[in-house]
Amino acid sequence: MSVRIAARLSLCTLAVLTLWLALLPPVSGQRALALDSIRDDVTVTSLDNGLTVILAPKDGAPVATVNAWIGVGSMHEPPEHNGIAHFFEHMIFYGSEEYAGTVDAVIEGWGGTSNASTSFDWTQYYITVPSQHVEDAVAMLADMLINGHYTEQDLQTERDVVLREGDQRNDDPDSYLAYQSWEAFYGDHPYGQPILGTTETVSSITLETFEEWLDTYYVPNNMTVIVAGDFDPDAALQAVDNAFGGMEPRELPEFNPPELSPRTAIETLEIARDIEQERVRLMWRGPAAQDLDDQIALDVLLYVLSGGRSSRIYRDIVRDLGVVTSADAGYFTTQLPSIFQLSAQYPPERAGVVRAALLDQMERVLDGDLTEEEVETAKTVLIAQWDRSAERSRSIASTLGFYATVMGQPNFAFEYLDRIRTITPDDIVQMARKYVDLGSQLEVRMVPMDAEAPAADTSEDLMVLDNGLRLILRQDTSTNVVAFQTFVGTGTSVETAANSGISTFTNALMLRGTEDQTEEEIFLDIENLGATLGQSQLPDMANVTLVATADTWTEAFPIYVDVLTRPAFTEEEFNRLKTERLLDLEASLDDKFGVIYDQLLAGLYGDSGYGSPELGTLDTIEALTLDNVKEFHSRHYVPDNMVISVTGNVDPQLLALRLESAFESLEGTGDSIEHGSRTIDLAATMEPTVARPDANLAWIVMGYPAPGVGDDDYAVMKVINSIVGSGAASRMFTTLREEQGLAYSTGSFFPSRSGTSHLALYAIVLPDNKESTIAGIRAILQDVAENGVDQDELDLAVNREIGSFIRRRETSSGRAFDIGWYEMLGAGIQLDTEYPDRLRAVTTEDVQRVAADYFNRFHVVSVLEPEASE
Repeated sequence: MSVRIAARLSLCTLAVLTLWLALLPPVSGQRALALDSIRDDVTVTSLDNGLTVILAPKDGAPVATVNAWIGVGSMHEPPEHNGIAHFFEHMIFYGSEEYAGTVDAVIEGWGGTSNASTSFDWTQYYITVPSQHVEDAVAMLADMLINGHYTEQDLQTERDVVLREGDQRNDDPDSYLAYQSWEAFYGDHPYGQPILGTTETVSSITLETFEEWLDTYYVPNNMTVIVAGDFDPDAALQAVDNAFGGMEPRELPEFNPPELSPRTAIETLEIARDIEQERVRLMWRGPAAQDLDDQIALDVLLYVLSGGRSSRIYRDIVRDLGVVTSADAGYFTTQLPSIFQLSAQYPPERAGVVRAALLDQMERVLDGDLTEEEVETAKTVLIAQWDRSAERSRSIASTLGFYATVMGQPNFAFEYLDRIRTITPDDIVQMARKYVDLGSQLEVRMVPMDAEAPAADTSEDLMVLDNGLRLILRQDTSTNVVAFQTFVGTGTSVETAANSGISTFTNALMLRGTEDQTEEEIFLDIENLGATLGQSQLPDMANVTLVATADTWTEAFPIYVDVLTRPAFTEEEFNRLKTERLLDLEASLDDKFGVIYDQLLAGLYGDSGYGSPELGTLDTIEALTLDNVKEFHSRHYVPDNMVISVTGNVDPQLLALRLESAFESLEGTGDSIEHGSRTIDLAATMEPTVARPDANLAWIVMGYPAPGVGDDDYAVMKVINSIVGSGAASRMFTTLREEQGLAYSTGSFFPSRSGTSHLALYAIVLPDNKESTIAGIRAILQDVAENGVDQDELDLAVNREIGSFIRRRETSSGRAFDIGWYEMLGAGIQLDTEYPDRLRAVTTEDVQRVAADYFNRFHVVSVLEPEASE
């Protein structure tokens, strides 16, 4: 299970890495319909004051995004105030005098979500809401950007938050390496300034500094406002004019950044950290955003190198070399020349062979070793990204805003198709030779300390085949995507302490080849169709996903069926995956939240079932045999233990025939599946703690028993989770972070389980604040149990949960996942339609009753803290 630690975190450079994938155009024929319908309706308007307005309406789910981009980032900062762009982004959410401290609560009350990010060239803010609140979101965003009101106390509170964000970044080895590498590459260039700033520069920023920053850069002629999704364009344009039209334009300061000095030799930097596995980054200067043809050629090369399981780096280094935890190629799109890099993570003793393997990949490209087939596959996949990304209003808004701000061409996304079609292998080779010199890169190594140096009309139905296989079909003609989600009743819930990790291992091994195709052949065929194939693991089930388009799903479907029904399970692939899994387990020790969450689960459930670590342990994976996997597969991957859910633009009758034909010959067992521990039976409150020398902060997660998905109080606990720790208006966030300043990151989550679940509440704090934070969390829970909540707080939580439910269903894949997931959990497909009503039915009395029941039980407090100094 992956856990997202919720806080107002700036996306920073991560946003730049992924933006180029957010909105790509489709191929010709039927798949161009989605592009044409959006392209024809996109309008770009300038208000009288110079503000650019982009409207991108589309049919589909009743969701829209309002997004404001400001052409200022960390590179525009004076050195003495480095970090102000990001710091000010945080301050914006304190709101105006009218909405002082309530911005998040109001937006969440609409069922919406909001966030912001800062990069080198830009700062952006967005609000995603159900469609009926688009005009409200426009007004709110304008009020935040124009009428901000901040007190000295706000400044001091948020300064501490920003500094703790830096601490948290430094606690994570990969984030720390990313920032150190970027700063080392650019040196004194403005891009070399850390986006978060330093302790000294952030501490020097005052309210007057913010006021000057606002007056200088937050002006209409430096702003773009985008509205994307399901909305009325005329009403939206009028709303933007009403909200932003009164701003006065101002002349922007002259900004002439210096040229980046070229490297003439290999430069190295070694960073020692208390980690288990070494990391390396090989870095060269890459294209600037305006170098369009070079940028597109590099996009294609990136996919050839590391875009999928048929890519060169995955095949040659991850798979065949078998000594790395991860390896890939990357490029950050920025206004000025950016960075192209190769990176990997591996055991320290493999450093030499991994570096040589990475450089060999580039040497092959520079020598002209690039086939037409590889390039065409990459182009097909990149082009097909459109159909999937165009389902999300957030993706559309962010991409148009990015191109408008960084490149001055908001419609470049719609030119991408023509440009990428013309790219040839020779174009890519020439581009690579232009930027990559194997004798002039920056090499940054991080080494261990001890190492050497509702949308359109839809219909749905549930079919049960004679063998027990449940099929759920939902047609949705508003999209060009078809998503398949298959669920198998496995997960940690069926594991014992002796075979921990076998479920996720088996599911992963299924994608390593079938009786007819190797893994490489499978993914090459899938990628040639512009489709995606993947798998994931949940405590109650395994999941295998196929996402294709309306005109390619019939070709991708047989491959999907083969993976599900005829996996090869060869000795070679088993040994390769086993080696990778052992590396993953070793690397997982660096994931501090993962360590304390696994510790929490073991405390709650014991060493089997839900208490079993998802990946297993070094001992259980070392002892695992291929026969164990085959036996597990034959026992669990049977039709009466499976659900297949399909949503998208597909003929339901054709789909039903294809599914029946593919799966009706499988035989069900009729046997019940044996489970490990799925209940919580604590005799006392437990407080397991681990001390780590590499930790600067204390990481805390507390777990209380909670109802399963079939319990009548399931929806009540979802609302309680929202009240207590979900979102910026939650009690943990407002009390522990905003009022008491104890924690930087706080939050909670209540995972859906077939058996007894748990409410997890987490915080990342300074070590001296650990005990106060634990006591504070308990006090928050007891207050709800003893005094309840008022109707306004309840309404906010209910709206927030309903909004999250709506947003999760914005894509075909999300809708197919939810409905199949509910059926597999035992709640039935009816929960998919009943869930919002169940949330609305929750009363204040329900909240207090359920809180009093569960929060007075024994629980587990799991802690990771710094090792005590001698």
